[in-house]
Amino acid sequence: MRFNYYGFFLIMSFVIPFAMASGILLHKKVAKMHVFFCAFINFLMAAYFSKIFALFTQGTSTDLLKSGFSSLGAAFGLVSGIIIYRFIYPPIAKDITDAYFLTAPLMYSIAKIGCHFAGCCHGIPYEGLFHISYSNEYFRTGNLFPVQATESIVFFLIFVICLIIYLKSEQKQILPPVLILCGICKFLLAYLREEQIGVLISLNQLLCIVAVILGIAIAIVQKHKLRKVVTQSDL
Repeated sequence: MRFNYYGFFLIMSFVIPFAMASGILLHKKVAKMHVFFCAFINFLMAAYFSKIFALFTQGTSTDLLKSGFSSLGAAFGLVSGIIIYRFIYPPIAKDITDAYFLTAPLMYSIAKIGCHFAGCCHGIPYEGLFHISYSNEYFRTGNLFPVQATESIVFFLIFVICLIIYLKSEQKQILPPVLILCGICKFLLAYLREEQIGVLISLNQLLCIVAVILGIAIAIVQKHKLRKVVTQSDL
């Protein structure tokens, strides 16, 4: 029996980041009940929307259970779960937003390791250094650019950068850098995917643009609020 790398890393892409987010919330003295239910709701929403997005954008299946997974769908589901719990218990709204957005790039990074082994969403034809090819029951390809491994490395670096920002920032404003960095990198890396050949801008890239604009807008608003607080404290 062959080991299912894709399934393993897909599971780990939820387990490790969610465990880390839960640890951050516990460190913030959030009640264990809220930590558990927040993780439960976020997992359900991320998994469901990941399948829904894949069903309608990849067009590979008409069966929700048999459809693939969409990273942007998972991101949308995660955001939806966070918004839901912000309404359920507003006092921890900022804590859950920071914790789960901080670990979102790590979630994507781990999931892409599984994609690298499976061969799904593979790269453009490429004969250079580190090229890969697939020959299994699903794909038989020529030499390709290792886009999944590249995405995994890039998004792990984004996670590390955002973690450093989070630990060093007094205000703990992590949302803008996550949205901006993830949006820009995913937009650019899309051009290294096979399905992007001949496509100027895809739906996924349009959503990346929205994420970047939203991140910039949030950063401006937060900076304005901080400046206002500093001005009032000087009076």
